[in-house]
Parts: sequence; structure tokens; C-alpha cells
Amino acid sequence: MEIENKIEERQSNLDLLSAENRVLKKEIRKYDKKLSAEQKRLDITIKALEFVESVANTRRGSMKDKIESVLSEALCMIYGSNYQVEMIYEFRHNRTALDIEYIKETPDGDVRRALDGSGHGLGISDVVSVPIRMLVLMGSDNIDKVCFLDEPYHFISDDKIPLVGEFLRTLCDKLQMQVVMSTHHRELMDYADKHYFISNTNNVATLEMT
Repeated sequence: MEIENKIEERQSNLDLLSAENRVLKKEIRKYDKKLSAEQKRLDITIKALEFVESVANTRRGSMKDKIESVLSEALCMIYGSNYQVEMIYEFRHNRTALDIEYIKETPDGDVRRALDGSGHGLGISDVVSVPIRMLVLMGSDNIDKVCFLDEPYHFISDDKIPLVGEFLRTLCDKLQMQVVMSTHHRELMDYADKHYFISNTNNVATLEMT
């Protein structure tokens, strides 16, 4: 009788363990399904992020080419076809940094961040900075698309001003943008739709439209 009791007790324990085992297996299957679903979501998220990054890189590359083309066109028009501009992206201090290099082709090879032989280094920056401002404005939320420039070509020699005016007029037409500038270069009047003279006599300013 004692042996039968022990057998029943052990059988009862075995049944209990079997029941617990079934419950555990059921829980494991449930969590396996959840884990599989979460893994699928993670895979989808990773693929989505990779796609977004790819699109961003493609768009950035496309914009980079367009901006380089406009800036290079500016330098070539004013200083000659041996100039071009290159934009270089680098990842620094957990952020993307942008450098703009001016390149001059010479018989001995390309010279980066070059000054031309006539001392127009600051003029190069002047020429490039204006289209950069206009392109930045194009990408902004400013619906008026009016670019205000204060003495933008301060370091450009007088003989280059007609070329600057021609390029600026061409760029305004391409970008469908209006430019309002103050300047001492009277030669730029030939490329403006409207121009005004501001004179100062005895601390009295006079505005004259021509």
C-alpha cells in the first residue's frame, strides 16, 4: 500500500511537471512569435533607414553637382575656364562639415584654394559667395525669393565688373530671383532693371531714380 501511494505521488508530481512543461512550451512559443515579429519590424526599420539614407545621399550628391556647376560657371565666366569649384563633405565631431575648395588648373597640375596670378584671391571669394547666398535662399522657406546684397563685389577689379554683371543677370534669370544690391560700381547699372542714385550733401541724403 505504501509503495502504491509513493507511485501515485510520483505520478502526480510527474503530471504536475508535465503540465508545467506544457505551459512553459506554450509561453516559449508565444515569446518566439513576439520575438520573430519584433525582428521583422527591426529589419523593416533598418531597410527603411538605409533607403532614406540612400535617398538623402543621392539628393545631396545631385545638389552638390548642381551647386558646384553654378559656382564653377561663375569663376570660369569671370576668371577663365581653368577655374572650378569642389565641395567636400567630411564627418567631424558627430556632424557633417562642408568645405569649398577653389581649384585652378595649371600646366603643373591642379592647385587647390589657389589665388590667381593677378592677386584676385579675395575677388574669387566675392564671385563665389553671391551665387551661394542665392542658392541658399532658393532652398529656404522665403516665398519672396529676393536676395539683398550689400557691396557684394568689393574686391572685384573694375575690368571684371561687366563680366560679373552679365553672370549675375544670367543667374537671376535661371533662378527666377530678384536681387537688390547697393554698390559703388556704376557699370552694374547696365544689367539692372531699375537703378537709383543715393547722394549725400551736407548730411542730407537724396534718392534719385534713373
